[in-house]
Amino acid sequence: MPRVLVAQSLGRGFVLTDAELWKGLEKPEIREGVVNFCSKDVKTVPDDGTVTEALNVMAEEGMRMLPIVHKFTREVVGVVNERSVLKHLTLESTYLQYDEYDVLPSSSKGAIMSAMSAYAIDVSEKESIVASEYLTFSSALNLIVQKQIGYLPIIDAKLRPICVLAEDDLTAHAVQNEAFDFTLRDFINMSVATIKDTSRVRDVCRKIIETGYRRIPVVNEQEKIRGVVTVRSLLKLFNMPESKSRFATGRQDDVLNTPVVDIMSEKIVLTNVDEKIVDAEKKMREERVDTLFILDNKGCLESIFTMWDILRAYSGFLGTYPG
Repeated sequence: MPRVLVAQSLGRGFVLTDAELWKGLEKPEIREGVVNFCSKDVKTVPDDGTVTEALNVMAEEGMRMLPIVHKFTREVVGVVNERSVLKHLTLESTYLQYDEYDVLPSSSKGAIMSAMSAYAIDVSEKESIVASEYLTFSSALNLIVQKQIGYLPIIDAKLRPICVLAEDDLTAHAVQNEAFDFTLRDFINMSVATIKDTSRVRDVCRKIIETGYRRIPVVNEQEKIRGVVTVRSLLKLFNMPESKSRFATGRQDDVLNTPVVDIMSEKIVLTNVDEKIVDAEKKMREERVDTLFILDNKGCLESIFTMWDILRAYSGFLGTYPG
């Protein structure tokens, strides 16, 4: 069983407390604001739900994570996210010993189909973080930046989920601060992991698990960007009826050898280092993307700018977390 940790405010920072201990603590008399920033209704999966059920809910609701709740009390007992599911399906599901990032050798036939039938709670984060409804905005911002959490479940005094705080909830608030008037130049992400357009699904799974990123830009031999592949697009492929049929009959290599260009998104939204963060956030919101791409003077991919970079910048601006 995963360990559930509840985040509470500590000044502008936060402290994590074991859920069972937290239930016995005295709670503040009023909410301190973080619930008011949540725009996402909470969706859950029961503690006897399978990985397939979790994938279906995440796909239908466009969520990267789901709280796992006790089917009777609705207390949060864990959190499952897209990346932990991907790792489970492509690595741990083989039940074999092999190189750390050797994704599903052909000797492990049927492993993915078996892994999709596993309980979601068995692939949840070992330490699943949720937040008290009394958490302040600055504490929530600090928590999300430090722990690099894209979605944060908010719970009531009985550990029941109320709503979900997402990255875009925080970025929307950040850009309303007129003093937060910076360009992208000091906050762009120069550490960009890419994959060639000749690669296969197996290769991008390995790259995502190795780097911990949730998106990988796809480039050609000249380093010109062609698209981007995400954890979500990989899981969508794995959850398709055609893929499940292949998994069930031991033909998982047919899926893992799918060309990455067949599943990548070709929607590339560009920016530049002199663009204001507020304008970049508006562009992300209007284009419904969480990443902008920056090219060099030859048209090759140079760096990226993400919603998490906005939060990192704003957290540094507020002094809640050194940027």
